[in-house]
Amino acid sequence: MNQYSELLEQILTNALNQQIKVLGVEAQSGGCINTSIKAITNAGDFFVKWNEAQFLDMFEKEAL
Repeated sequence: MNQYSELLEQILTNALNQQIKVLGVEAQSGGCINTSIKAITNAGDFFVKWNEAQFLDMFEKEAL
């Protein structure tokens, strides 16, 4: 399994308030600023992206 699977399970379980099991992870392309993956789980597929802590407000700004 991917190096991110255990951490993803914890994050998604906490965010969704249900037990999540990561079944697979696929790298996604198209961006050059963030790291992004497709997490395949027992609760469906999720697009997940992240960046360094120094850019904490970047995703809030992107949402706006």
